[in-house]
Amino acid sequence: MSTRITCGAFAAATLVLGVTLAAPHAAVAAEPFSLNLTVDGQTYTRTYNSLDDLLNLLNPGGIQSVAPNYRSGSAVNAVVNIRGVPATVTTEPGSTAVRLSVPGAGVEQVFDAGSLTQSRQQLEDFAKGEGDSEELRKIYDTIVATSTADPVAGNPASLQGQSVMADYAAGTLLPGDLGRMEPRAAGWHFSVGGDFTRQQTREFDTNVWSLPLAVSYTFGQDGLELFLNVPLTLTDTSGAYSYLGSAGIGLRVPVVKGPSVRWALTPQVRIGAAGSSEVGSVGQAYGASLTSDLRLALPSDFVLGIGNTIGYYETKPLKVSDYDLAYDLQNAYYRNGASISRPVGVLANLPVLLGASFVDTRMAGDDLAVKSWQEYGLFAVLGTTAPVRASLSYLNGERGYDAFHVGLSVAF
Repeated sequence: MSTRITCGAFAAATLVLGVTLAAPHAAVAAEPFSLNLTVDGQTYTRTYNSLDDLLNLLNPGGIQSVAPNYRSGSAVNAVVNIRGVPATVTTEPGSTAVRLSVPGAGVEQVFDAGSLTQSRQQLEDFAKGEGDSEELRKIYDTIVATSTADPVAGNPASLQGQSVMADYAAGTLLPGDLGRMEPRAAGWHFSVGGDFTRQQTREFDTNVWSLPLAVSYTFGQDGLELFLNVPLTLTDTSGAYSYLGSAGIGLRVPVVKGPSVRWALTPQVRIGAAGSSEVGSVGQAYGASLTSDLRLALPSDFVLGIGNTIGYYETKPLKVSDYDLAYDLQNAYYRNGASISRPVGVLANLPVLLGASFVDTRMAGDDLAVKSWQEYGLFAVLGTTAPVRASLSYLNGERGYDAFHVGLSVAF
């Protein structure tokens, strides 16, 4: 009876937290883009969740739609906050030049095409990836190192962060694997699931929805296992949506297959892409990793799992529509964790496994907004032949990063 109450309580807690996280957050999160526009001494303030909407101000009539007192000879000073990085755009009376200043990136750029209209067009083209790629790279390096809302790199919800987590997950828990000591069955294995993460930082709140898909084939019982891991992700930062996806291919190599000690090594490679015109950020990431998965049988039917992943990713530009942005990052990473689990009884005539986990992630190389974070998790598995896995975890990292994650998956 106590076993049934424990399992039910865990499931209820997971459901309640999932509903709580899905509900609107009490605090008002910042928009990805904000504007303080001063025209002839009069100031106007606006916020935007789309870079396209912000860049529309550079079109004819765009400034006047915000500042009715604007005339072609007006002095304009626009202070723009780009996902946490301030930039200033100015024009002077009688001049056809537009000046861009991003102090945090050390960028001072002047656009002068002979008319204000053409100079503004040059600035818009620059913002989308045309022109001086080195200066734009400096700006995006600063955004990645400062902003927790970049979809390509710099934080756990980005393509880079999601890829790091997917590598570790694939190397320690393939489809249908319970993380225990039982031999791995030969043949095909599949899994599908759904995850939700509520990410909170000092600057932005982000909702992350993921659809992790995986398939593997084991060559004989406890043999080599070839797998494909494909997590698909949608993120929402104050109404600005980004789309992320990656594909990882790897080979799990069993080294020790004893009843009390099991150890496997998993090399894999991964490539992915992320971004959207709303956020004004598109890019790709690719890299390789090696994961060690060690399992030790303990007294009272406990199993201790120890996972260690070392990997390397490069983040590069990717042209999508009008955007071709200058990402150029090189980062190694180290992800180390442990889990402990134990069967606790049955529920609906199916065996139940409960466990807890801890994972620590460290990023090295180019500067990132969140270079390290920790995850504290609980999980429950119902059944063995077609196991259903529910997980609940809390993530904590640098720059005031906090996140809650709930997940549900089924394998067959």
